Amino acid sequence: MSIKATLTKKLTVISVVLATLGGLGNLAVFNKLIHRLESSKKNEVDQLTQKLAGQISAQFYERYGDVQAFALNRVFVNGSKSEMTSSLNRYVATYGIYDLVMILDSRGNVLSVNSKSPDGKPLDVSSLSGHSFSNDVWFKNLAEGKRTQDSEHKLDGTLVTDPTQYEWLNQAYGESRIVNSFATALTDENNKTVGYIVNFANFKWATDELKASLNQNNSLGNQNDVYAIVSPTGSTIYSTDGHSTDSAAKEKSETPQFQSFLSLGSLPTAQSTYELTKGGKKTPVYESISKIEEQKFTRSLGWLVLAQRPVASLLGSASQLVALYYLVMTAIVLGSSLIFFAYSRRVSGQLRDTTTILSSVSQENDQALVILDLSARELASSTNEQASAVQESGAALNEMSSMISKTIENVKSSMGYAQSANEKSKSGEAIVAKMVDTVEDIAREASQLNAVSQAIGEIQSKTSMINDIVFKTQLLSFNASIEAARAGAQGRGFAVVAEEVGNLAIMSGAAALDIEKLIDSSKRSVDEMLTSIQGRVKDGQTVSNEVENSFSEIRQAVEQISDQVSNITNAAEQQEIGINEIQAAMVQLDAASQKTSEMSIRTLDLIKTIDTQGKKLKTCVVTLTNVVDGDGAQPGVLPSSSSSSDRTGEGSVAVSSLPLESVIDETVSPDDATFKKIAA
Repeated sequence: MSIKATLTKKLTVISVVLATLGGLGNLAVFNKLIHRLESSKKNEVDQLTQKLAGQISAQFYERYGDVQAFALNRVFVNGSKSEMTSSLNRYVATYGIYDLVMILDSRGNVLSVNSKSPDGKPLDVSSLSGHSFSNDVWFKNLAEGKRTQDSEHKLDGTLVTDPTQYEWLNQAYGESRIVNSFATALTDENNKTVGYIVNFANFKWATDELKASLNQNNSLGNQNDVYAIVSPTGSTIYSTDGHSTDSAAKEKSETPQFQSFLSLGSLPTAQSTYELTKGGKKTPVYESISKIEEQKFTRSLGWLVLAQRPVASLLGSASQLVALYYLVMTAIVLGSSLIFFAYSRRVSGQLRDTTTILSSVSQENDQALVILDLSARELASSTNEQASAVQESGAALNEMSSMISKTIENVKSSMGYAQSANEKSKSGEAIVAKMVDTVEDIAREASQLNAVSQAIGEIQSKTSMINDIVFKTQLLSFNASIEAARAGAQGRGFAVVAEEVGNLAIMSGAAALDIEKLIDSSKRSVDEMLTSIQGRVKDGQTVSNEVENSFSEIRQAVEQISDQVSNITNAAEQQEIGINEIQAAMVQLDAASQKTSEMSIRTLDLIKTIDTQGKKLKTCVVTLTNVVDGDGAQPGVLPSSSSSSDRTGEGSVAVSSLPLESVIDETVSPDDATFKKIAA
């Protein structure tokens, strides 16, 4: 099924599709880069949880060992209460991490406690005087010898509790404090347990690591990070969410639904991305959680470090680049589409003008082919007529050559007769000489004069024949001149030869006329002489002298006749040479006519080939028009100018719209006014 759309629309659609595909390709690459960036940022969060786990583990290891180091102080076994208190105040001030350090007897009663805070301020510990922890779970575990230990990590001897708040401790400081206890036994010289030392460490030993990391990442633009320490049950031990770095977190703040915790299982780390609802707003967050399993931490506690970062913060400014990318790509697609639309309109216009020109050229080519075909056919017809004329002229020249040959033979024969007459005239002179001696000899020689008269008559008849030949030669020369005129430029040389033949024929006629006159004169002289001889035999002596003179004149006349006959012979030979040259020229004309005929045939074949190519050109024009203006569009035609209308006339449209054969056979003829205008 063909699409009826202009080239501009097609190119515009193609440009939009190509720009869109290019944009989608770039988008795929851009998304891949964003995905890599997001993966890198997620990996950064994963490494952060592992780093926090290591830092908390290091702090835990110190707290775990501090209490055992404190227990080695013999003051806590043998010293007085004041000595104990003094030592405890010194430890608290030195380490700065312990809110309270207590010495308990084996039954859980408080023996001594520090009276000053780490910064040297006095504490209200009166409520702890005589206080017993014997019923507390952590003390029962301590008294039963239970310890928070990890034999693989070589940690043993200290009982550790989860962070919590104590009322008495809050009362001592006048504010809420979150602490977790590190406790171990006090032994005497016999390694017998005589009491216990308990370090209530402010949980900032762990939370400060989270806060420091939070501050560092806040400075890097990750203001919405959340870090937390999570218990094995998934409850929050401490979280930076919703608290400033200067305030203490509440005990076991509300537990979030940690998705990564649910997928953790036996894995050391786990990650997940989900929507977290805060303040009624859902925010996509990335969450990473790591177990604290370092060498300096007891795995029995099961603590985990968790980090949350909004997905938008993972990408940072890259998320803005995504929006900017979509905006830029949309602008590029629209801009390139508009540019390509304008360019395609320009190209379509140029192609449309080209198809219009090609269509007009095709029509003019058809008209020129008609004229060329008519000219070629006229040339072929003229060539055929010329060939016929050349053949007829050749036949006429053959006849002329034959007649000239006969003329030469007759002239040669006349020459023989003239020589014979000359000899006879000489004999007549001898006879006349003898007539002086005898009249009888004259009478006998009269018969010879009769023979001379007959010979002269025969010469006269031959002269008449020569006149006839001369007349026919003139007639043939005239016909040859006519045929040469018909042949045009190619027959000019032949016309010159024919004219020379005519001139030679005129000269031959003039010579023959002179001979005829001489022969008539000789015959009359002979007749008169014979009459005189017959009538005046008696006056032979007198007449013989006259006869001698007459014979002398006859001899001279015969010599003149011989000369004239010789001239006629030379003229006839020249005519023969001219005829031969004319025949050679006619052979060349015949060859040229044949070549012209072959060329006209080739021209007709070439015209047919050009006509076929013209039809193919029309098909290409229609195809190009359909491409530019859509299927079914008609090729444009250039507006006709006055010059073109003068050339083609009113019949040009009809000529170009008909097949070439029908135009040649039916529409245009050489006598047509349209043809004459086009030819002109």
